Amino acid sequence: MHRRHAGKIIAIAGIALTAIQVIFGFSSIIIASHTDGKEVFAQIGGRNTAHGAVDGLVTFGLQALVAGTAAILLAAVALFLIKEGRWPTLSGLLFILAGTVNSIVLFSAGLPAGVVLMGAGMAALIRKPGKAV
Repeated sequence: MHRRHAGKIIAIAGIALTAIQVIFGFSSIIIASHTDGKEVFAQIGGRNTAHGAVDGLVTFGLQALVAGTAAILLAAVALFLIKEGRWPTLSGLLFILAGTVNSIVLFSAGLPAGVVLMGAGMAALIRKPGKAV
């Protein structure tokens, strides 16, 4: 029986990084939707720049929230499957899919968590050869 401890540890680290990403996305939405947000940005630059900055912050926050939530759900299902010892190939593919979704949607901001999740997928797919009995 393969315990796959390395894959589980890497997966938990990837889920933690993705959870931090979701927290940042949620807080950027809250900060941007605050009533004084545009006024604070307007004091720094022009009025058009302030609206663009707030709209960009809301867009990034929504993307981080959606991509992070999707990646966490896929990784949680994969972690459950690998913990139960069933379908290690499916769980590896789910980890890789979670990392890919996160990396593609957020590109540079989601790349660290995505790479860690893809690493967990690779660790889940690679097995030691069993001993002949």
